[in-house]
Amino acid sequence: AGLGAHRRVGLVGPLTNGTAVGQTTAGGPADADDPEPLAAFAAGLAAREAGRTTPASQLAGFCLVLRRTLIERIGCLDPGYAALDGAAIDLCLRATLGGFRSEVVRGAYVHLPPRAPQPAAERVGQGDMARLCAKWPLAADRDQALQSLLARGFLPPLHFTALPAGTGHAPVPPADWEARRWVEIGEESFAAGRTAEAVKLLRAAVAALPADARAANDLAVALLHLDPDGRGRDLARSILQAVLARDPGNADAAWNLREIDAAAAV
Repeated sequence: AGLGAHRRVGLVGPLTNGTAVGQTTAGGPADADDPEPLAAFAAGLAAREAGRTTPASQLAGFCLVLRRTLIERIGCLDPGYAALDGAAIDLCLRATLGGFRSEVVRGAYVHLPPRAPQPAAERVGQGDMARLCAKWPLAADRDQALQSLLARGFLPPLHFTALPAGTGHAPVPPADWEARRWVEIGEESFAAGRTAEAVKLLRAAVAALPADARAANDLAVALLHLDPDGRGRDLARSILQAVLARDPGNADAAWNLREIDAAAAV
């Protein structure tokens, strides 16, 4: 069951007595200090529910099993979240975009001891929710926004969270077609006013396709719009100069560079 049931199941979680959406089960012993009733309850659940799983849109972060291919595709938990719950929701969203499923293993049970409300935990939850909403803009029209995300799919420059540096893994370079797709989506993001998102996509495209003049020109324009009077302008100028050094006849780069110099002279 679980990860072994289907290769597209990327992560699984257990049932619990807690408040995890889709993972809560009733009937557990009230006395959490006595291990024997807990063990008997878990054993009975495992016997009744052996082999059964149910799909989940999200899983709680207290207990997760991840498939290696999932980590290779979408990366690890985002360390920008202060608590596991926000990081787990983020991970499940990225898994969905990457073509993986999240499931609850019905025959597994993890008991959580009761916890008293903590003001610090409430602040952490608010901060993580703000990060979630900023990273995944689903609040205004959730269905439409989710459809848009699914249509674009998993985009490593936006969605991949790298593992800590180590000798046991190495990043997989994108295929040329994938990097060119980042250029197209970066142009769409820029036209929609999502300039910071466009910069991320176009930076990754230029790193993968260093000789691609279209990607370089697009990145220069996006950087200039993001920071027209500071480092963004200087980076844009250097990118365009590099394009012209490779291809002196590139009309787009020459025009963009003239516009930068003209604006700086005002």
